[in-house]
Parts: sequence; C-alpha cells; structure tokens
Amino acid sequence: GINAEYGLTFPRQTSLVTFCLLLLMAMFKPYTCVGDYLVPFAMLPIWLHLFRFLNHFYLVAVATVVLTLLWPVLWYLWVHCLNANSNFYFAITLAFVLFQSFLLSDLLFAQMRREYARKNGTEKKIIDGKDSVVTLN
Repeated sequence: GINAEYGLTFPRQTSLVTFCLLLLMAMFKPYTCVGDYLVPFAMLPIWLHLFRFLNHFYLVAVATVVLTLLWPVLWYLWVHCLNANSNFYFAITLAFVLFQSFLLSDLLFAQMRREYARKNGTEKKIIDGKDSVVTLN
C-alpha cells in the first residue's frame, strides 16, 4: 500500500514517511477535527530545510490560517445560532483537506528536489567552459 511506496521512495526519511502517513490519516478521516492535525503540524518545523524548495508554501499557509479561523465560526453559526447548516462546515473541512493535500504533495516533491540538488548540485558547467545555473522551479 501507501506505506510501502513511501518507504521505498524515501528509505532514509522515516520521519517524513511518518508525517505523510499521519497527515493522510487525518485527511481521510470522515469527520475530521482540528485535533487530528496537531501532530502533523507540530512535526512541520523538522523540515525547515525543505521550505526553500516548496512551490506553494504561501498559498497553503494563508489558506490554512484562513480556514482554521473560519472553522470554529461556521461551527458556532451552525450549532449555536442555527443560522447556517452543516454544508458550510463541511465545505470548510473539504477545503482544508484540499490545501493539506497540496502541502503533502509539495513537501514530498521538495524532498525529491533537495535529494536531486544534493546528488547533482545546482551549478553545472557547459561543454565550452561557461558556467550555467540549474534553477529548481
């Protein structure tokens, strides 16, 4: 399954595989709550060295903050004020899961880009001796 694929792709990155599995379990839980994401979010500072390889970090960070602030507001409107229905709350959870899947795929791709940069370097010479720079976009 998924555990074998991550383990084969990142054999020496057991903490990254653990993070991926914890985030996947939180994402695919039927009715997720904020507590399901506490451990994966607490593990994010482990990979500060990967943040420079992330493509969509600001989009995911802003969306996570906005959706985290909207989550209790819509729950309050649904349960206490009876002004909203469960579809608003469910839409917030779906959007939250969507952006967490962006985070997961971006972090895995950043790890692969970092391994490529460590193996091949980021600076290469062209045949005629001129310097060229490999950008990791």
